[in-house]
Amino acid sequence: MYHYPEVFEQVQAVAQDNRAIFTLKRCLSVICSHYGVTQEEIKSKNRTRCVAIPRHHFCWVVYRNRIDISYPMIGRFLGKDHTTIVHSVSKFEEIKNQNHYNVIEVERLIRINALTVKANQRSI
Repeated sequence: MYHYPEVFEQVQAVAQDNRAIFTLKRCLSVICSHYGVTQEEIKSKNRTRCVAIPRHHFCWVVYRNRIDISYPMIGRFLGKDHTTIVHSVSKFEEIKNQNHYNVIEVERLIRINALTVKANQRSI
């Protein structure tokens, strides 16, 4: 069950738009809305579970959907070292595989975020 249906519907509507592409900011916004944390918390040094899981999830979604974005690039976006991002991706894989952690929601987020907000290349 999705905990924030209004956010899901908004993002789904954008994702269905032909002009949608995946952006780090949009992905972070969706993850933050889903978990009820702020972007500042995700980018902070806070290592509590309620912040670390969304951070791991964000890194995993970006890693899985954007092969053109490297670990160092994700790290710069979050203000983290690339080795932290490598750990986040592997940690979320472990959590997902061991606990079947929100597998349906994760897959849904991937489909939604797989390409959210495509900039119109010919605008003005």
